Amino acid sequence: MTLGKIIKQYREDRGMSMREFENISGISRGYLSMLEKDENPQSKKSIAPSLNIIKKAAFAMGASVDDILGRMDGENVTLSGENSISVSDEEMEVIMAYRRADDVTRIMVQRSLGIEELLEYKTRNTPPQ
Repeated sequence: MTLGKIIKQYREDRGMSMREFENISGISRGYLSMLEKDENPQSKKSIAPSLNIIKKAAFAMGASVDDILGRMDGENVTLSGENSISVSDEEMEVIMAYRRADDVTRIMVQRSLGIEELLEYKTRNTPPQ
């Protein structure tokens, strides 16, 4: 079974829209659509999701990566890519909570981690003080 079919079945069983799944998983609706159709609209080829995408989908569905990979038995998976990164389950939970947070909460997290000045520098090109 493809990852797209797994996601679509999950969403339909719960009456969940792509937008809701996007908000939980961090996977864009455009990419979700390609996954569910199992076709890249430009190349017309099947989609081989990255391990990072599988992690995001698994987290959103409350499943383990092993469970998802088991259900995808025989399907192609990309183990590296431009955004490839190794993230623990705990780190993924923090990332997803941050993505769901409102702007005030995000600023508080940035301040508590001491990265607010660094982010300002990157957006304004002014060195941190």
